[in-house]
Order: sequence, then C-alpha cells, then structure tokens
Amino acid sequence: MTNNNDFMNDEPMTPAELVVIAGWLGLDQRALAEIVGVSERSVRRWTQGTHPIPEGVREQVENLEAFTAGAVEELVNAL
Repeated sequence: MTNNNDFMNDEPMTPAELVVIAGWLGLDQRALAEIVGVSERSVRRWTQGTHPIPEGVREQVENLEAFTAGAVEELVNAL
C-alpha cells in the first residue's frame, strides 16, 4: 500500500489539486461533497477558487487517494 506520508504536505490544497485527485478517483462534485461531508456548493466554490479549501479536506482526500491506490495495486497484483 502507498505510504500516505510520501505525498502529504502542510500547504493548502489548491483547486487544481482537488480537481485532479477527484478526477483520478472518478468522483464528481456531488460524490466528493458526500465523502467530505459538505454541500456540493462548497466543493464547487473550492474548485473554482472562490473559497479556500479547508485544511482537513486535504487529509481526507489524500487518505482516500492512498487507500484507493493501495486497493488498485493489490487488485493488479492479484490478477
């Protein structure tokens, strides 16, 4: 499994980072909003750059990314 500390950092997450990671995970704004526990409107504001992305969202999204990458790696290895 991917080591989560390899890519986590203390910098605020940028809208571009959020969009890229959500896209890689196959999440639309509605699904991402559900996962992080906010309204779809909040996610839209973050991705448009009109509101800053809260600190805890980076951690939630990167944890999900690490979990997904690990699951994909395990599946590929099993095949």
